[in-house]
Order: sequence, then structure tokens, then C-alpha cells
Amino acid sequence: MAAWRAARRPCACGEERERVCGARARGRPPLTLPPPPPLSPLLRRYDTAFVDLRDKPAWYLALAAANGAKVPAVRVQGQEGVTVESLDIMASLEANPALAALAPPLDEQCDKGRVARGLVLADAVTAAGYAAARAAAPPPPPGSPYASMPPPPPLEEAKAAFDAKLGELEALLASGGGPFVGGRRPSTADCALAPHLERLAATLPACPAAIDVRSREGMAGWFAAMEGERAHAATRGDAGTHRTVSKRLFGAALADPPYVPADPAAAAEAAAKLAANRAAVAADAQANAGVPPASLAAVDAALLRVAATLLTGHPGPPAGEAAGNAVAAAVAAFLPARVSAPRDMSAAAAAELRAACARALAGLYTGL
Repeated sequence: MAAWRAARRPCACGEERERVCGARARGRPPLTLPPPPPLSPLLRRYDTAFVDLRDKPAWYLALAAANGAKVPAVRVQGQEGVTVESLDIMASLEANPALAALAPPLDEQCDKGRVARGLVLADAVTAAGYAAARAAAPPPPPGSPYASMPPPPPLEEAKAAFDAKLGELEALLASGGGPFVGGRRPSTADCALAPHLERLAATLPACPAAIDVRSREGMAGWFAAMEGERAHAATRGDAGTHRTVSKRLFGAALADPPYVPADPAAAAEAAAKLAANRAAVAADAQANAGVPPASLAAVDAALLRVAATLLTGHPGPPAGEAAGNAVAAAVAAFLPARVSAPRDMSAAAAAELRAACARALAGLYTGL
């Protein structure tokens, strides 16, 4: 969710130079990124510029003013104006005779009719999926693009509508033998579906909608095939990013992934030992974990989060303020290195304590 993106343009010599956003001009040090993978021959046919989303440059505002200065946008040499919206960009590029070589041929491996139906269905599936996500979430936070939208339908109605659209998509995939919409090759329809289905697959199982898109028999093969495509693998998001974005966009109440002990009896032993020696463990962490001197209460709260994880599978909400979370993070990282078996507890209990610390640490800053 970076608010800016570095831009790389191929030089005549084949090397690449980096342009960073206008951070330096605004009095801040410019951000830098590690070198990305080499551009493919296809992408080297484009002159690419990446835009700071929080501070769009004047040249881009002038270029794309008629389209609300949205991103992404494409301008084809010799044509007026720009095209925005990902799906419209893909369709315009494929329809341009001069750029026909950019798209894979629609042959016996990719049926044009199914691709056309898939493009229409992609919008419907996406709309129904986000309606289910919104229905499962509290009202969106101020500033969310969804705050001004009409309220979603009731949750059960939204879930049923999304389920029906997924059924239509599964039927379309099956009609061509899969794994992609058009058949054995990915197409524009798959590109249109991928980012939205991946975000919904990461988010919906963890919110009250409780819909597991990936587990559906007709969708599992599609997800596996898309993730096996090298170009897609290089550009897709991961589940953690999707969940964080969804929480910020929708205000989604995402459930914590539970900690499930490999040995419940050992987890109970670890919790009992931690409780019995709580004062000594807190003093040790206070002295040796690098936390501020006056943070004993925060250390104690962090130990309670670990104990709660061992006993219930969930650490409970984090402190809610940065200083308390920093202490909790230090404690969760300190305990696994400090515990010793059999001095402090059995080997099995020590293993459960370490796993519970990792779970307690994972949710401190994202809330996921």
C-alpha cells in the first residue's frame, strides 16, 4: 500500500535508471527500492511512469484530467487522451490492430466466446463479492471510497448472491475444461478476475461472511493455475496484504487466525508455568528485554496475551498504542529465546510457548 511507486525506464544502452517521487523536492529524503526483476521484452516496448498517489504530478494531472487523473492509465502513441481502469485498458490494447501481437492468440486453447462471457461475469462476481465483504463489516471508516456508497444488502442475502455468481463462474470454467476461463490459456478475463478473487479469498474466510472461495471445487484449479503463471506470480499480492487493505478499506472485522496447539496438555502446562512465575518472568523481561524502565505494567500485559493465546487460541486485542505494542513485541521475541527445557518446563510445553509467542506477536500491528 505504498503511496508512491518508483519508476524505471529503459535507457538506450539497455540499463535502467530510477526516478523517485518528489520526496526530495518536498524536503524529505527520497525513498529507494531494491532493483526489481528485469523487465520482460514485452514491457520494454512501453515508456512507463509510476505516480505518487498522494501527490500526483502536474504533468499527469494535465494529461489525465478528463478521466479524473485516475491510475492506472495508458496513452497509445498517435491517439488523443488516455484510457483508465484496468479492464478498459486491457480491452483497448487487445482491440488495437497495431498492438495485436501483445495478446496471446485465441485458438483452440483459449475460446473467444468464453473469454467474452468471462469479462462480463468478472464484473458481476467482483461486485457480489465486495457486497458480501461490506455486509459483513461495520460502516466504513471516514475517507474510505465505500463510505459514500449505498448500504449493502443484509449479510445472508449478500452471501447467497455471491455464491450464485461463483456458481456461474465455476460452470463457465467447467464448460471449457479449464483451468482458465477460455480453456488452457489465461486471458483478459482471468486477469480481470485475479486481483479481486485473491483479495476476497484472503478476506472473506476471516470475517463474519465466512466464505472460503478457494475451497470450492470449481475454483481450486483456477487459483492454482493462475498462481503458476510466472507473470502473475511476479505481480500478485499476498494474503496478508489483501487482509490489511480490506480492513482499511471496509473497516472489516477480520477474525484472528487462531493458535491451535499441537499438544493441548503441553500448552496448558506452559500457561500454568507462566502464571506461576509471572512476577519473576516480568522482572527478567524488564531487566533484559530492552524495554523502557517504567514499563512493568506493559510487560505484564504482554505476558497475559501470551497466556491467553496458550489457553484460548487468541491473544486478545493489542494495547492500541505504539509504546505498549513495542513492549509487547519485545516480550514476545524475548520469551522464546529465554525459556529453557527442562529447567522451566517440559520440552513440549516450551515448544507451545514459542508458538504462542509467535502468534501473539503476529497480530500486534496489523490486528489480523
